[in-house]
Amino acid sequence: MCKEHKRRALPTYFTERDIETWGQGIQKICDECIALGAELPRYEILGTGIRVYFPAPRSALIDQPIVPRVMALKITGVIRRKPEITLDQLSEEVGIARRTLVRYIGALKETGRIERVGGKRNGHWEINKIKRSPVMDREPLCLNR
Repeated sequence: MCKEHKRRALPTYFTERDIETWGQGIQKICDECIALGAELPRYEILGTGIRVYFPAPRSALIDQPIVPRVMALKITGVIRRKPEITLDQLSEEVGIARRTLVRYIGALKETGRIERVGGKRNGHWEINKIKRSPVMDREPLCLNR
C-alpha cells in the first residue's frame, strides 16, 4: 500500500473501529482486567519493545495434575485381575507410557487406594477399600508431584 493510500484509508479504519488509536491499547487492557477482577498486567520495556506479564487468576491455576477417573479405574481393574503385574506389563496393558503410569501409581498410593506389598521382584499390589461418597464419583483423583 503506498503512503498516499494509507493516509486516506486510515481514518476509515479508525472510524469503523477496525484498528485502535495510538495509546489506547494499554488502557483497554487495564480496563478489561479491572472488569474481570484480575490483577493489572506488569509492563517491562525491552530495548524497543514491551513485554507484558499477565498474572494468572487463582481460579485458572492448576496446582496438581490429576489422574483421570477412567484411568484410575483401568489401573485398579488390571491390578485386581493380576496383582503380581509389573509396571512394564501394566503400562502396556493399560496403554499409557511407563513414566505416566509411575505418576498415576504414585498418586493412587498417596491417596491410599493401592499399595505395593513386598519387593519389586516378588511383591504384589493390593487395592484398599475406601469409603465412597457422591463427591468422589464426580471428582478425579489428585496427583501430587
